[in-house]
Amino acid sequence: MAARNTLIGHAVGILCGYASLWLMGLTERPSAMVEGVHLQRVFCAALSLEMTGALTTLLDASHPRAGATTLIIALGIITQPYHLLIIVISVVVLLLQAFAINRLAGLDFPIWAPRSGGYIEGGDCATSPSSVRGTHGSGTR
Repeated sequence: MAARNTLIGHAVGILCGYASLWLMGLTERPSAMVEGVHLQRVFCAALSLEMTGALTTLLDASHPRAGATTLIIALGIITQPYHLLIIVISVVVLLLQAFAINRLAGLDFPIWAPRSGGYIEGGDCATSPSSVRGTHGSGTR
């Protein structure tokens, strides 16, 4: 995992989730948990996920967990701007925590982008499975 992907992914998720709410006219409506799921809300959720996936791909910042962020917003669970800011602050705090814990454990945690070598292709592990198990890629993930 690179901090870059995490920050960009969640920022894109927040923007796309709120943009979808706005486009569908749902910013002032109760959440899907209160009023139920209807076609307009389903379209809002689908649109937000599509936009998030497309933008994170275009920005080369894949972070699948950002889909949860965009859904929380598109479903109307969190819609207030100051709550959205709290999400961003939480992501930053978790990244700082991950950096500190990995460094204290002697693991290389990339500050902005993954370093070449030592990473699973397309994965989020700070070390390769072979270095963890002491094998050369045998076994399952």
